[in-house]
Amino acid sequence: WGLNFPIMKHLLTEWPPLSSRGLCGIAGAATLALFALARRQKLSVPRPMWLRLLLVSTLTIGGWVAFMGLALLWLNASEAAVLGTSIPIWVALLAWPILGEPLSPLRTVALTVALAGIAVLIGGNGLEASVVKLPGIACALAGAVCAGLGIVLTKHFPLAMPPLSLAAWQVGLGCL
Repeated sequence: WGLNFPIMKHLLTEWPPLSSRGLCGIAGAATLALFALARRQKLSVPRPMWLRLLLVSTLTIGGWVAFMGLALLWLNASEAAVLGTSIPIWVALLAWPILGEPLSPLRTVALTVALAGIAVLIGGNGLEASVVKLPGIACALAGAVCAGLGIVLTKHFPLAMPPLSLAAWQVGLGCL
């Protein structure tokens, strides 16, 4: 997973951020669709689930891909990757008000340590360096928050399983 950040950072020297990320998404969706077709699995989604799937996909895939692609314009690949791995923080924080999952003392300590780590990363090279990188930091955190919100909403508004195998459903979600 972490290997794509240096690759994407390099691609940004050749292509605009949304084009490079969009091309990766199209290639990934085509590969997953070919895999599903080779296994003779349908990729249809029940009509009542379209809005939920669109919302969750827009947040978890669209928001993540767009914001992380933009973040790499201002951040090193390693910085973007570390900020991107903050998704569990946002899932825990968003699950509290949306799902009613309480913050236990242990979870609170873990979130405090994780947020302190992000603060150190952001301010580690001095405040002046952080101001220059602020748009990238904001984009990386926005991408992580979008993905976290999509994950929480998936639990809050479950996508009903159609009469297909779990593998077919997962491939269908991945392609969308």
